[in-house]
Amino acid sequence: MAAEALLRAAARLWNERGNAGGAEKTLRRAVAESGSGEPSASSASSPSSPAADPGALSPAWRALLHSALADVLGAGGMPRLPEAAAELERAFAAARQAGDVGPLCREGGRLGVAYRRLGRPADAAPVYLACLEAASAAEGLGPASGPAVAARHGAAECLHESGEEAKALELLEAAAEALQAKSAAAAAAAAAAAAASSSSSGEGGEEAAASIVLEGKRCAAAAALTMLEKGRMLEKGGDAKGAAATLRAAAAAAVEAHGPGATQAAFAAGHLAACLKRAGDPDSLRESAGLYEGLQAAAAAKAATAAKAAAAARGGGAGPGGGGVPPGAPPAAAAAAAANALTLAAARAAQDNALALRTLADVRRALGELEEAADLCEQAADAIGRAFGRAHPACEGFWAAVAEAREASGDPAGAALARKQAQRVRMSVSRMAAGAARAGRGGWNGNGGLRR
Repeated sequence: MAAEALLRAAARLWNERGNAGGAEKTLRRAVAESGSGEPSASSASSPSSPAADPGALSPAWRALLHSALADVLGAGGMPRLPEAAAELERAFAAARQAGDVGPLCREGGRLGVAYRRLGRPADAAPVYLACLEAASAAEGLGPASGPAVAARHGAAECLHESGEEAKALELLEAAAEALQAKSAAAAAAAAAAAAASSSSSGEGGEEAAASIVLEGKRCAAAAALTMLEKGRMLEKGGDAKGAAATLRAAAAAAVEAHGPGATQAAFAAGHLAACLKRAGDPDSLRESAGLYEGLQAAAAAKAATAAKAAAAARGGGAGPGGGGVPPGAPPAAAAAAAANALTLAAARAAQDNALALRTLADVRRALGELEEAADLCEQAADAIGRAFGRAHPACEGFWAAVAEAREASGDPAGAALARKQAQRVRMSVSRMAAGAARAGRGGWNGNGGLRR
């Protein structure tokens, strides 16, 4: 049986029947029959066409075989991970021979993860660097592409884990500087193209300017992620001051690349705020509090918007076509599913707001602003109660935090009330769980209700 047919048979055994042993035997037979010949001109670029020689497959096909065998072996857990890594080594070598950057980065990334799980980061670093070089040079990808960014971060992490911190930081710093330079050059080129387009009244110039702007944004976004990774690495190495400076630059780059209200900008600001909070000195804590206030305000606005959308949907404002309902479903069912999806989104947004309030309370308490910290804790408890219901198990921990904060602020009466509220939640949870057990149900579903 041809090796490619064996690969398909193994896929059926593994995916449809769950027969790992049979799939492994079939794949080993396919590997044995695949040979090691050179790929033909027609098969070297795509696994869809086997080599002309029936005794040898193209490198792309051999990469698929070894990769599939690694999947089956990896399902056996840590005891079989060395065997899986050996197959991934063969898959990576075949992908390099095929010369296709997509499979090369995919198999290289998987091999790097396997090496790290085996405690071999020094072996993983060269693999990631090879993927980085290939992705950076590939047409249509480049150093700002997703595969290049992932490979760069993987290489830096492995170098750091191997004790080569200086090389890791140098790799990230050089990449960030190069990406920022490319972004600035793209902005200048886009401005020149736009000016030329306006003077000549040609549409081609506008399209060229838009393409250049997009590339500049990609480079700026990749630079922000690279600086973020460098900041985290500096903090891990104990350089809190250097980490904060780098994360500030990353947050500014994220705003430039995505806009001040973007999720990516909030993500970078959150990392900076957490770093400053861990630093613990008064100046850092005050800066952290300011950042968390901005993040909490954004979370509150998002929660309010989501709540309004959910209320409108429950009141009949949602149209058909949401919540995963198949096309052609009755309008009422589609509207109900859309309303449910919006309600769940509103609950998650309210939860994010509650967590932001709780984190801000921690910073205020570290600054000695105990009364404000207690007020923020209570706002967080109210927000989580609105998100999932006053009797949700999560509410108990929030009210316990309120009691602790009130006690610390010198308000024993407020602390007593908060402890009573936590106790009410605990009793409600116990009653609801007992009722669910009697009805043949059990446990919370994580969305504010009991699992059916």
